Amino acid sequence: MNQSNSPRLTGALALALLEKSKVQKPTARGTNMRYSSSFGCGRQMGYAAIGAEITEPMDVAGAWATGLGTIIHELTQAEIAKRYPSAQFEVSSQTDDISGSCDALISIHDIGSNFGGTHVLWELKTMGLYNFDKQVGWNRARSTHTNNGPAGPSLKAIAQAGMNALGIEREDPEVRIETIIMGAIALEALSKNKAAKMFVGDDLNRFIAEFEVPREEWEPLALDELGRMKEYSKVIVSGFLPPRVARDDDGELKELNPLGNDWMCSYCAYRTTCLDDGAGIIKIEGVE
Repeated sequence: MNQSNSPRLTGALALALLEKSKVQKPTARGTNMRYSSSFGCGRQMGYAAIGAEITEPMDVAGAWATGLGTIIHELTQAEIAKRYPSAQFEVSSQTDDISGSCDALISIHDIGSNFGGTHVLWELKTMGLYNFDKQVGWNRARSTHTNNGPAGPSLKAIAQAGMNALGIEREDPEVRIETIIMGAIALEALSKNKAAKMFVGDDLNRFIAEFEVPREEWEPLALDELGRMKEYSKVIVSGFLPPRVARDDDGELKELNPLGNDWMCSYCAYRTTCLDDGAGIIKIEGVE
């Protein structure tokens, strides 16, 4: 048998998703910045805001992962709508020049009053094995649990969901969100044998996790990151691009180096432009 180096049929969907990825998604309210840039690089936010040319477009593997995530989101939302009639999807909101939309907003009368407030906000993230195993505290290779236990959702994802929650509350005083439900779906399930060894009960838990994040945890993260992004927005409006500063996995501010090992730089769509422009706060060309 021969393995083809240029799949003609099997890669059809992947190539279609690659073409779709070339169309830049607008922000929810036409703002310069978006909630989903939470914990991201200030310089990258600036380039996106001014519509800078993309020098490192997404490759087909990246488009595949992103496209699958979108498909899973949409199908899951459709099923949630059948089970919870009050569910609203892609509810948008805006805070200054930053906007976004949540995956779902559901009344507690539909999902359960034990969550507090009037509504629950749901945010879904699809991910590879490394990130999923970290969230649930698995050492998949050794068929055991990690000593540190589950890490839970990333702070970046919680902050993004929290910004959505605060924005929705600000625009609708009748909504109060005490609990954010963070969903995680792995793109590969834990095998049955490993699940048995690790005492993972429900089959859903082999590839799905859900975390209930209370307000006292999500609100400070969201407020802190909103403050940082508002400052970057002011820099952009004044005719400058923000510095290469992002937050790491622990929420600490970190200066990035496009020539270093920072993963954000490795996947940045503006890496070449950023290298040419240099570090620090820089003037936007053509702006007086």
